[in-house]
Amino acid sequence: MKHLLIILISILLLSSPVVGQSSKYESVNQCVLQTMTEKKLTGNKMFEMVKDECERSLRKIDHKGKGSRGILYLGYRGGIYRWNWKKWEGVESENNKDIGKYEGEIKNGVPNGQGTSTFPHGGKYVGEFKGGFPNGQGTMTWFNGGKYIGEWKNGKLNGQGTFTYPNGEKYVGEFKDGKRNGQGKYTYPDGEKYVGEFKDGKWNGQGTYNYSDGRKYVGEYKDDKRNGQGTYTYPDGRIYVGEWKGGFSNGQGTETYPDGSKYVGEFKDGDPNGQGTRTIPSGIKFVGEFKDGTPWNGTVYNKDGNIGGKKVNGEWK
Repeated sequence: MKHLLIILISILLLSSPVVGQSSKYESVNQCVLQTMTEKKLTGNKMFEMVKDECERSLRKIDHKGKGSRGILYLGYRGGIYRWNWKKWEGVESENNKDIGKYEGEIKNGVPNGQGTSTFPHGGKYVGEFKGGFPNGQGTMTWFNGGKYIGEWKNGKLNGQGTFTYPNGEKYVGEFKDGKRNGQGKYTYPDGEKYVGEFKDGKWNGQGTYNYSDGRKYVGEYKDDKRNGQGTYTYPDGRIYVGEWKGGFSNGQGTETYPDGSKYVGEFKDGDPNGQGTRTIPSGIKFVGEFKDGTPWNGTVYNKDGNIGGKKVNGEWK
């Protein structure tokens, strides 16, 4: 009910000269008394609501669209979420309470220009505002230790920025609508890092991941997992080049080993599975079917190409 009354009062004031280029009221008191009389409004609660709306409207006229410095309170009044000139002094409820405070440049009753917003649990934003929202360059610090420094648009992270997480992880790169999007670098406290493309907050597209133990992957990602074509290098010198799916080597690929041996063929969930050829440095090779990395059905050839043996269902014949 109170929500509807505030809307009604706002409409009544908007229909009067209060919010025009000039006002017929010289003070808030005159605005309140004349509005109460003309609109035949009664009651203490109605008086307070009319007074609040008169203050808001007259402040807008006094500023004449130009920026000025001041203090605003972000919160609910009668269930309406907005910026308010006055701090809520009454009993707090879901419909009536403050959740933030702003100090800085103001235009038309909302933050506009340079300013600082603080929040009850320790959060703080320092930077540019436009139309009541963070817009432009700014720094946001969260109560849990998280911190973002960079560009904003309409209250969301947009553009270039740096986000440091409470656990020490860090992202430097592009944002869109509050999410990591575009080119960026994500680093971990142990030194591991991902450099490449992001979409909707996840690794998507071309990227490079360096592990703390020396492993390295260069290739395609989808939803934070290796997916598509890529190259994986191990600390011992082993290298896999080929297809990936769901984070594992899946599909056609080539794996080269430190001793010079090589496998070319099909992979499944990280192991040779399906048709393939494994060749060792001496020239001997196995051609046929592999199962979980083991030759299963196929033929062994010597370096001269002559048959040296066969394997059927994992047994030598």
